[in-house]
Amino acid sequence: MYWDLSLRFSDILSSLNEKERVFLTSVYDFAYAAHLGQKRKSGEDYFIHPLAVSLNLHDKFSDLELTCAWLLHDTVEDNPEIFIKDIYINYWFEIWYLVDSVTKNKQKYYWEEFIFERKIDKFLFWWMKNIKCFLLKLADRDDNMKTLTNLKDNKQVRMAFETQAIFSPLEEIIWFHTINSIEEWYENFKYLCKEKNIDSYLYLKDYLINKTFRNFSNESFDSVYQNTANVTWKITDRETFKMFLKIPNIDDKIDIETIQVNENWQFLAIIKFKKWEIIDNNIKLEIWDTYSF
Repeated sequence: MYWDLSLRFSDILSSLNEKERVFLTSVYDFAYAAHLGQKRKSGEDYFIHPLAVSLNLHDKFSDLELTCAWLLHDTVEDNPEIFIKDIYINYWFEIWYLVDSVTKNKQKYYWEEFIFERKIDKFLFWWMKNIKCFLLKLADRDDNMKTLTNLKDNKQVRMAFETQAIFSPLEEIIWFHTINSIEEWYENFKYLCKEKNIDSYLYLKDYLINKTFRNFSNESFDSVYQNTANVTWKITDRETFKMFLKIPNIDDKIDIETIQVNENWQFLAIIKFKKWEIIDNNIKLEIWDTYSF
């Protein structure tokens, strides 16, 4: 597989001018050295992950900055001796910006006067300033979902929940899988923000969450994301629960912890999703009321 990817990379190099070729080669060498000896949870060489997706992104967009940012996007997170300032010093400003937008900080997430408690908030703030950040992260998430079952149970649920709440609706609104032009994506996103009065990352986050969930706030998202190891779901509407039970093979997908009606005829069902079923692309968490732990 690596041999085939190397041939594709050589084809890209041959299509560039000399200055671009030297620059891309230096980025490749830096990323290769950074990931040398590292393995993915699936057992394959880690560098195959950034190399394969960077090639796909280049085939789709022919954007050198995006291609380079993808090659570098995990170098800081996966190496304690590499810092985000190293990307800033060695490479173009926009490449640094793109890499930093998807890099998990070890402490809080800073940007100018802003301090973000959650990495998704930092991501969305940066992404609203540069559409390429969206494309970089969506390509990353699509690739990571292919190896989701190699993660620990609660991390599977966390990634699947975040994907459904944020990334899947984001892919939908910018037509991620159908448009091949960065300019078109930018125009679509700009139009959406104007039409929906989305003028901050928090409004964007709320809009994305509510594309999938009903009566679900930013605070709800944060609570669920931070507690995926213990999360259960509470449905307080009988008709909603009946609709929920119509999902094919639902008994194999959830554990029902309790079903009850109190003295005031108020309905309550508490369920847990089995960790391997939450990632099924045919299932959505249509939780229309609230949640409990």
